Amino acid sequence: MNIQPSNSKLSLIISDILKHHGIKNICISPGSRNTPLIKIFTSDNFFNCYSIVDERSSAYFALGISKTLGKPTAILTTSGTAVGNLLPGIIEADQSETPLIIITADRPEHLVGTGANQTIKQHNIFKNYIRDFI
Repeated sequence: MNIQPSNSKLSLIISDILKHHGIKNICISPGSRNTPLIKIFTSDNFFNCYSIVDERSSAYFALGISKTLGKPTAILTTSGTAVGNLLPGIIEADQSETPLIIITADRPEHLVGTGANQTIKQHNIFKNYIRDFI
C-alpha cells in the first residue's frame, strides 16, 4: 500500500526542517497551491513572513534579506510562470553566492503542458543556477 502524507503534514515537515536550520524569513507570493504552507508559516511566531504578490519582487526582496543577514531566506510561490519569474533573482543569488531556498508548487504530471500558464514544464527549471534540487 502506498500511503501519501497530506499537504498539511508535508507542510509541517517543511516548516520543521526550516526551523531546525534557523531559517526564519519567508517571502510568500500567495496562491491556492501553497495555502497549506502559508497557513503553517503564518501561524508560527518563529517565522517572519513577508507577503509579496509579485514573484520577481519577492526574489529580489529575499535576496536583500539574505545578503543583509548572511543567512538563507526562503521564497514560497505557486507553479508555472510564477516560478519562472523568480529566475532573475536566483541568477543574482547564484552569482553573488547568496543563499536562497526556493519552495514551489507544481501541477500533476498529467496537467503539464495543457495550455494554461501555470502548467509549464518547471521540473528543475533553475538547474544552471542552484546547488541542489529536491
